[in-house]
Amino acid sequence: MHTAAQREGDLRNLRRQQPRVRVFEIANRFIAGGSEDGGVFREQKMLAGIALGSRLPEQWGSSATPADFYDVKGDLQGLLALGGGLAEFAFEPAAPGYLHPGRGARIVRGGVSVGHLGELHPSLIRAFDLTTAPILFEFDYSAAFRANLAQFREVSRFPQIRRDISFTVPVDVAFATLRERVSVAAGSLLKQLSAFDIYQGKGVELGRKSIALGLILQDLSRTLTDDDADRVVQAVLQDLRTNLDARIRE
Repeated sequence: MHTAAQREGDLRNLRRQQPRVRVFEIANRFIAGGSEDGGVFREQKMLAGIALGSRLPEQWGSSATPADFYDVKGDLQGLLALGGGLAEFAFEPAAPGYLHPGRGARIVRGGVSVGHLGELHPSLIRAFDLTTAPILFEFDYSAAFRANLAQFREVSRFPQIRRDISFTVPVDVAFATLRERVSVAAGSLLKQLSAFDIYQGKGVELGRKSIALGLILQDLSRTLTDDDADRVVQAVLQDLRTNLDARIRE
């Protein structure tokens, strides 16, 4: 995952009082094949990186908050979006041995794992004599940046309708799962989906989280009515109740 050269470079920065480190490397790794491949090694191009230290450079306007999982995840999403296929990627809870249990994710594209992201395991933090937990990532370069050709899509001349829904779900329900269920239930009328509020704490049942979604609806051939929009919303809510144990908040 993290090469000896990278580790030594990170420690050298820390020893020289450079606590904010951002490093990446594009290089090949060699994977031993199974018996069906005759044990032949396979070469794979990888992109790996590390973020260590504060989220932002030192400045008067904000405190020195350590970079966390979500900072690096956001950076990766911006990077993966360059290939035009960000919607195909999902970050699923997973923690291989070198990552902190519960603070790692598997990067999946089209149902296939292409890499991992997460906080370094505490035992390795002690072994490397680090004072803060670095966030690491690695993924298959070719699989992640396989670009999709742009496809023509007709632009509707008819107005959009927005509907907001609010509900609670178990805390382990990922947004990717919500997006999939909403897309299935809403069908072709759903043009855009966004989560504009996520909350856990006072007023929300333990073990659950509150989520508010904005649905943008539009048809190619006609102007949607309020009844059309209401039918879509009811179909979405029924699907979420049935499949994800959603509890609707009025």
